[in-house]
Amino acid sequence: MRYFFSRLMISLMVVMLQACAGPAHQEQSVDSDKTVSEERTVDIGSSADITEKRNSGYRKDIVGQVAQLGYDIDRFYLSMQWLPVSRRQYSEFKEDYSRIEHRLLQLLALQQQRPDGQLSVQQTRYVSEIWRESRNEHRALPVLSDKAIRQKKQMFQGMFMQMLRHESEYSGRK
Repeated sequence: MRYFFSRLMISLMVVMLQACAGPAHQEQSVDSDKTVSEERTVDIGSSADITEKRNSGYRKDIVGQVAQLGYDIDRFYLSMQWLPVSRRQYSEFKEDYSRIEHRLLQLLALQQQRPDGQLSVQQTRYVSEIWRESRNEHRALPVLSDKAIRQKKQMFQGMFMQMLRHESEYSGRK
């Protein structure tokens, strides 16, 4: 049942991503320099296009990063859950915690560049704080129980679904 729920949440995230990003969306690796340079590549001949691009707070690459990050966190907790309890020490997952925290900070930096993106910045800051608290909690405990993992996974799924919902509403206002 847990596996089914997780797969369902992942499927919903993918559907929302596709709905928000449209047919032109392609999977991208998280490379903020690349996406920013692609954002700035505009036909110089049309000043209206440039103004629209700068004023538009909605960015498909951000929607993709939110969905991918939510998927990665879900996969992180699923992989932890499938291990025997004795192998769930913090030291086993230290690099994964750091990698995800780094990606959250990258997302926050992108969100801060957006005009009228205060809610997105607040949501990303909140998720980052909760992630750090979860990391510190795991560091303090010898291992995480199935119940704790399940609760954290559901909590982050809810937060990322809300962020994706906000991004899809934001794209409608553009």
